Amino acid sequence: YGKQWYQRRVRVHMDNSGFVTGLSLFTKTEECVGKTTTASAFNVHTQVLYPVIGAAPDVNTFIQLKEAEERKKSEESKDKRSFFAKYWMYIVPAVLFFMMSMGGQ
Repeated sequence: YGKQWYQRRVRVHMDNSGFVTGLSLFTKTEECVGKTTTASAFNVHTQVLYPVIGAAPDVNTFIQLKEAEERKKSEESKDKRSFFAKYWMYIVPAVLFFMMSMGGQ
């Protein structure tokens, strides 16, 4: 057997806090079961893999946009008319009712 039979790769999988979450052992050949050797040394390559943190959503900008949108809606919904312009339909009948009820005396 050639040297390629004795080359191994070991991968150590870590989490964000530095704890080992898994180990993987690879050989360059597909089948190495039942093979015997008289080699005195093995070629082992070791990799330590940490998780790659991907892009995170920008939540603060989204919240600020939503708050600005709500403020804009609340400003648009505020009625900027005067008191009489808002409630004239209630004031006029009340005044007419009182005038009619007092007019007979």
